[in-house]
Amino acid sequence: MTDAAKNNENYTHVLLEDLRDQFKTFGEGLDVVSRQIEEVRQDLGDRLNKIEEHLALEFPLLRKEIAEIKTILGTKADVARLEVLEARVDRLERTFTQQQS
Repeated sequence: MTDAAKNNENYTHVLLEDLRDQFKTFGEGLDVVSRQIEEVRQDLGDRLNKIEEHLALEFPLLRKEIAEIKTILGTKADVARLEVLEARVDRLERTFTQQQS
């Protein structure tokens, strides 16, 4: 084997070893990133569970408050309607009184 061929073979071996080391480093980095993603996924899942638990407690209270508000608003609407009707009755009474005079 000539010196040039031997140098090429050595150079090729060095390049392949460097490439292998780079792939190994890449794989290790990929493992780290995968673990970090799993930790974030787990953290988000825990937070979502807490939010769901909180909402499960809050929804019945909100429904109760909404029902109370509807009742109050319904009563207010009836009061407003009553005031309109009273005003109509007052006008009719005045008109009737004026016609009688």
